[in-house]
Amino acid sequence: MAKKANNQSQYVVETANDQSYAGGNDMDYFYITGNGNTLNGDNGNDTLGAWGSHNTLFGGNGDDRLGAFSEQLSPPTENVLDGGRGDDVLYTSGVFGSGVFGVGAFLTGGSGMDTFVLRQNSDVLTANEDSYGRPTVIEGDTVQGVFDVIMDYQAGELIDIGVNSLRTDPVALSHYWPGHSHLVLNDNEYAFIHGTWDGAGSFEVDAEGGDLMIVFDNDPSNEYYFEYNGSVILAGVSDPSLVNIGTYGG
Repeated sequence: MAKKANNQSQYVVETANDQSYAGGNDMDYFYITGNGNTLNGDNGNDTLGAWGSHNTLFGGNGDDRLGAFSEQLSPPTENVLDGGRGDDVLYTSGVFGSGVFGVGAFLTGGSGMDTFVLRQNSDVLTANEDSYGRPTVIEGDTVQGVFDVIMDYQAGELIDIGVNSLRTDPVALSHYWPGHSHLVLNDNEYAFIHGTWDGAGSFEVDAEGGDLMIVFDNDPSNEYYFEYNGSVILAGVSDPSLVNIGTYGG
């Protein structure tokens, strides 16, 4: 059932599943808790927030703010955020369960210079058994986790991952059992890893790969018994010099 707005600004906060919300020509505010919902801001500088999984947010025309948030230790949420036309800000946040792999959010900025503020964490690990006992991630490793994925990153767009120290040494490993070795970073540290994303929750480390992973440690409190880290894939991007890591001030 679609819930159609008029052309005046509206503020909607509710719990729902499998519903559609459509904005108008003014600034709309939708904050929805539930699964399988579609939020469309249409025109105007809209603010759209969804708590749950398999939600789809379209900013439309205007400088919009879109956010997808998950519960603690949830399975992959596979939310979709599409900013549309304008200089948009896309947010994600959540802590995903141990040993689950997939996509937290598919992020498309659209036209304009967009900003990505990413605060998700998951159990990021190497799944190939021959990495067990080795000190670092190397070529040919299979990295798994719950990844955010930026589908259309443009050079210079701001990515705020909550850390600012670039690791230039290879990413370390901490071993739990064969096929389950955690990636380890120092607090406030991030690293680039070249490779190929499989379209879901696996990434093959490959210096010649056409995708780029950023793995980061932005919240030591999320480590529990493991090394929980944030991770984002830049699909179709292979040159780290194009990537703008910084702090969003909005």
